[in-house]
Amino acid sequence: CSGLTSLPDGLFNGISGAANYMFSNTFYGCRGLTSLPSDLFNGISGAANYMFSDTFVGCSGLTSLPDGLFNGISGAAYNMFSETFLNCTGLTSLPSDLFNGISGAANYMFSKTFVGCSGLTSLPAGLFNGVSGAASNMFNETFSSCRSLTSLPAGLFNGISGAEYNMFSKTFAYCSKLESIPADLFSGLSGEYSGTMFEETFYSNSSLSKFDYGNNKTSSYVPKNFFGSLTRSASNTNIFKNMFSYSTGVAEFCPNGMFKYTENPYDALQNNKVSCDYCPTDYSSLIIDNDTIYRCYNNTNERFGCPATDSFGGTYYSGRAYYAGEDVPDNIDACLYEY
Repeated sequence: CSGLTSLPDGLFNGISGAANYMFSNTFYGCRGLTSLPSDLFNGISGAANYMFSDTFVGCSGLTSLPDGLFNGISGAAYNMFSETFLNCTGLTSLPSDLFNGISGAANYMFSKTFVGCSGLTSLPAGLFNGVSGAASNMFNETFSSCRSLTSLPAGLFNGISGAEYNMFSKTFAYCSKLESIPADLFSGLSGEYSGTMFEETFYSNSSLSKFDYGNNKTSSYVPKNFFGSLTRSASNTNIFKNMFSYSTGVAEFCPNGMFKYTENPYDALQNNKVSCDYCPTDYSSLIIDNDTIYRCYNNTNERFGCPATDSFGGTYYSGRAYYAGEDVPDNIDACLYEY
């Protein structure tokens, strides 16, 4: 269907309800399509497994989507909207009500939905407003390789709560122009972290340099409540694997406890920054350098009341070794994040 340029109004007017694999691969590879009628799926309602999976893969001629395209769709189902617009390289924006009727959560529901949409420059704040709860692989690679995205809207995942396996794995990987992340991006999450939940979430985002708090307030430090009220146990060791790897401008400091129980904290960053381990009594296990100590202690001491210099036992500052064995101060995390 590479020569198809448009679709008629009311194309599926007699169809209603929902069924497994409904509209899966329907317009796969129709790269000549330049627009879609707003009533294309008007009679469709409900949700079913693999519904809209791969529907518009490779439709590179599409530059925008009509408001209300999926208005009748409600609920959630396994693999629904997986790879729906994969490699739609011409898309530059998305309507804010695209998934308005979607509620709940299901495994793989938005997995790879917009992978390779290299023309997308922004995302609407309310894109997932109706989605709630959590499911495994739900946002796995959703916006991976969207190489024109420069920022993300505050509250993008506001309704998402709970924690499941691989939920945000590679969600924004290879978004090479992404410069900032909202400080509240995952603030609604709760429960216990799940394995590889944030594996490679921002992998290889070479332009990433700041967390945005709004009102022109930014920081390169991971916000203290970036992950909401998630908790963790010793059995979860790969939660953050390569989360910020090769995204060299962020995660200079991280909240106290962020990498507790992680087998190798440095795996989460691999960006020549501090590892942000869980602040053990013996600081010799921390991966930390002279410049980091200087900025942490000297530049923030007056503002945050950082711990005394000898609390950084086993590290070096200006050629002087600080000795291990000191008690960990209650305000140690003041050096590991910035408001």
